Amino acid sequence: MDYINCSVHFLTLKQIGYEESNVAVTFYHDRTHFDQNQKNLYAQYAEDFNLQQGRHFVLHNRVATMPNKMSKLKDQVKEFDLLLSSVKIIKIMWLNQNRLLLITESSNLIWLVIDPVSGDLIKILIDKSLDNLKLSSKKLSDLQFMTPEGSMSSILIISYSDKSKLDLIKFKKSTQFFDFFQKLSTLEKLENFDPFLVQTYEFTCPEVGYPINKYILLDSKYQFFTIWWSNQIELVNQRSLLDRDDLRNNILILSSNLTDPNLLEYMFKSDGLLLAVDYIEDNLVSVEQVEYINNQKYSITIFKCLIKDPKNQDDFKPVKLKLKSFYLKAKVLKVNIYGLFILILCEDQTIILYDYYKNLVKKVKLNWSDWNQIEWIKENLFFSVLNQNGDLKLYDIGLNEIDLKYATRYFIKFQTLSEYLNDNLFTRNGSNRIELFSNSKKNMDSNWSCFLFSKGPFGLFKVDLPNDFNSLNLINLYLKSYKLSNDFIKKSINLYLCLDWNRVPIECLGSLQKILNILLSNRVVFNNEIEELCERVFKGFYKPKRELKQDVILEYRAQVSKYARKFFYVLIKNCRFENALRLADDIGDRDLFSDLFYSANDEGEYQMAEVCRLKFHESKHEESKELLKNELNRSVNTIDDNLKGNYSEIDRYSVSSSEQSSSAESYCGSLGSDIGDLDEGLDISLKFSKRNIKMSSKNEKPKVYTEEEIENFTRKMIEKNKFIYEIAFN
Repeated sequence: MDYINCSVHFLTLKQIGYEESNVAVTFYHDRTHFDQNQKNLYAQYAEDFNLQQGRHFVLHNRVATMPNKMSKLKDQVKEFDLLLSSVKIIKIMWLNQNRLLLITESSNLIWLVIDPVSGDLIKILIDKSLDNLKLSSKKLSDLQFMTPEGSMSSILIISYSDKSKLDLIKFKKSTQFFDFFQKLSTLEKLENFDPFLVQTYEFTCPEVGYPINKYILLDSKYQFFTIWWSNQIELVNQRSLLDRDDLRNNILILSSNLTDPNLLEYMFKSDGLLLAVDYIEDNLVSVEQVEYINNQKYSITIFKCLIKDPKNQDDFKPVKLKLKSFYLKAKVLKVNIYGLFILILCEDQTIILYDYYKNLVKKVKLNWSDWNQIEWIKENLFFSVLNQNGDLKLYDIGLNEIDLKYATRYFIKFQTLSEYLNDNLFTRNGSNRIELFSNSKKNMDSNWSCFLFSKGPFGLFKVDLPNDFNSLNLINLYLKSYKLSNDFIKKSINLYLCLDWNRVPIECLGSLQKILNILLSNRVVFNNEIEELCERVFKGFYKPKRELKQDVILEYRAQVSKYARKFFYVLIKNCRFENALRLADDIGDRDLFSDLFYSANDEGEYQMAEVCRLKFHESKHEESKELLKNELNRSVNTIDDNLKGNYSEIDRYSVSSSEQSSSAESYCGSLGSDIGDLDEGLDISLKFSKRNIKMSSKNEKPKVYTEEEIENFTRKMIEKNKFIYEIAFN
């Protein structure tokens, strides 16, 4: 069974149905004994207690396992619980691997410190410092910290859902705040750094009668930032709203210095349903949108912002470039661009994976809907897909589903959590739906993700994998269960075919070797299915979707060829001569035809044996042509080298052709009049030195023979000297 160990850590207690009376039973003794081979009786009792209560998971929270800090953290958790029940979390920011910032719609900030290894909660700080400032509104939509390159001060930028304004906040103790935000050694409230409102920037956003969330994007160098808002809600009421230009103008690019009187400002119009905007690299903004032009079309548009002279607004020219376009039959719900892949979720329960070269990697239809989130858990390896009920599935880049095993001994799915929350806690008040699931790029190394349900709880989800876990490790995980079913081998092949030889050649070669070591061994029964799987593996190198670099081919061709020859002999062993013949043609080694000739002859396949004999002759013929071609070309090269000397000296030492002897004569017999047949009217020798070169003039160069002339000459030599060794087969 292929599975990955996972953990669910709740950072709140109230919403999950745990009473304070059984906290000690649940947590304090939920640990292994000092003897690793023997489980603690208290831990076994706690596990049985959870199962009796209908909880198929074990809750981990340092609130209950640190007795000296238990009372203080418990009070903080209670305050956190109360705040979550009354406000809406609009954003989760991973500041680093162990610092979290939760931003509420009512301008409250919640700072969390967790253990990056165990995920235990260490500290909570609820910050209401922004309430003391005269902000433009109390309904926050987005918040970003901006630290210009080379500066020791940070700026806080806030956008609002009900106002078309941006508020810029600075700190009088800018150096102290910079150290706090960059290092985050301790948690402090913003009021300790004396924040003050610097400026309010107003822009144009249409009024449609409902709040519109405005999102802020900052580039890595903080030269400019982008504000955008989605127009997805337009389609709910009427399609004609897309024709309004004021609703289409929803991508605004600004220079980072909003106080500059020559502010660089550009507004772009989206061509269709805007899904998301993000930075893919410096000065490149990807715009994910759905265009409605005849058939539904998904497109990714790149805005490249070029700044030649920041003082001159005319030199600030964002260039709109269309990078990719995809034609889809179903409505697009979610798109995720990260690393080397583009993930598309459609309304017809289809998930589509493209690589960044616009090659279709895989397309799979799932049996569940209501999708809400898609997040990469391990970059360019596997990702999670969630629906609004909190059901979670993991897929690798081959779109193979990965089973999850939690910290307990039981194989369960994440939907057990959502079913438990809905069945046991919130039946009377309606379903409990997931609102946020966040995995930051800054947190990619620790494999932690946040989840938040609309009615609680808030917690962490972790895939327990080492940081250096790669595709080869995942293929090893699949192949451990190959004896149970060939499906596990197919999973490994699907994953292998999605890898890029140009980017990770070592992982590709290792995956190919691991898979073929099983398929070409006696551990599996060789049949049509296994043969087809082997062919798929070799196509990954010999017929890849992306053209391989020449240095990659030269470096790994010999190692792949060893497995191709092994596959050839497995085909012969199982009397699959036709397929073996095609493979020998592809490999191009003459000795394979000889081995196939004898094997087919022994099995009574005389027609196949005759074909192999002819193939052997043809291969020998081609080799002799190549040898003679090289010999003639060497003669031309030698003559060219000699022409660099003194032509008068060459003429002085030249002799007639009758006095010459050919170096090819000793190889294929006397040439005689065949030279005249090859090139009438030109007296040329085949023994290459200064003394045996005769030319009609000083400046004339010898003729370079064509392929047809060489072939005719070779045919005559073969017929005359019996160059093919037919004795080998007679």
